[in-house]
Formats: sequence, structure tokens, C-alpha cells
Amino acid sequence: TYEQVNAAIGLKASPVSDLWFHLYAGYQSLKNDLVQGALATTYPDISSVPTGTAVCLYAQDTKNFYLGAQVSYAYKDYISFAASGVYRSWDTDGDAKNDPALAYKPAFDADLHVDVRPLSPLTLRLGYRYIAREEVSGKKVDAVSNLYLNGSYEVFDNISVYARLNNLLNADYSYYWGYPTEGINFVGGVSFRF
Repeated sequence: TYEQVNAAIGLKASPVSDLWFHLYAGYQSLKNDLVQGALATTYPDISSVPTGTAVCLYAQDTKNFYLGAQVSYAYKDYISFAASGVYRSWDTDGDAKNDPALAYKPAFDADLHVDVRPLSPLTLRLGYRYIAREEVSGKKVDAVSNLYLNGSYEVFDNISVYARLNNLLNADYSYYWGYPTEGINFVGGVSFRF
């Protein structure tokens, strides 16, 4: 997939100290957006695909106009809150209402999180991400509903250890066709900033 254009224009303002609003609109164009054929809409859950069914891949040009908004607030260095949402209107060169290229495209994407810093090097985040999908051929792929918790601890300057628990609701969804999300899952590691 080749992103030809992704341009946005908006307004960011802070009417009160530590409170920010961000409103924007944009356009994105993707050339040769790789798609798994009609299987994505016929069988939204890969486990229901009959054995021996061929998976056909093809590339389709897709594009979307989007509108987004974000609000954030931080109280000193102790607690911060952010909420954002993006609405997208997708289109293709073909029949957009029946084009499987749009089956896993986000129609609405929202994220809400709260960060708490009980100690200077420690940051904890509780968040929720929701992604509603485009309707294709009268069907919609299950929405993403991810409640997550993560934390990071700065061991040395610019070196942190982190851990993240995902899918705390143990929901069934997929970010991409053929890759179902695990139940409650854990990721951890070390991050370096340069």
C-alpha cells in the first residue's frame, strides 16, 4: 500500500491553562491498498472459512475524508486526561457500498485515557479504544473494543521499562482480517529515547 496523500488542516487552542482542544479535517488517499478479496465480508471470522477456500489478494485504491476532535487536560505532572475521536468517510473507485476493500476500514475511531504519575519516574495509563467499521454489502465486521492498562518506569534518563495489558474485557475482535485478537494479553519491554 502506498499512501499518496494524507493532509489535514485544523485548529488547536488552549482557552485555559493545561486544557487543549484540537479540531481538524483531512483527506487521505491510498494506492494499491491490499485486500483479502470477498472473504473479508463473507467470512468476517477467519475460523468460519471453509477448508480449502482460496484466499485471493488484490489491490484497490481507497480514499477517505475525515473529521477529528481531541480534548486533553493535565494537572501539573500528576494526572492527565485525553479523549479523541475521528470519523472517516471511505470511498473506492468501484461500488463503495459493496467493495470488500472497505470491510476493515475504520468508520469511527475513539480513544479515551487517563495517565497518573504517582512517582516521578512511574506513569500508569488506563485507556479504552473503540473502532467501528464500515458497512459493506449490508454487513459490518465486529468493532474493536479494547480496554487496556499500561505502565512505564524510567530506570535511567531516556531508558524505560514498560508493560501493557490489552483486551481486559476479553472481547472477540480483529484489527485485520485473519488475525483475531487474543483474549487478555500482556506485552512488556524496554524503550530507549534518543
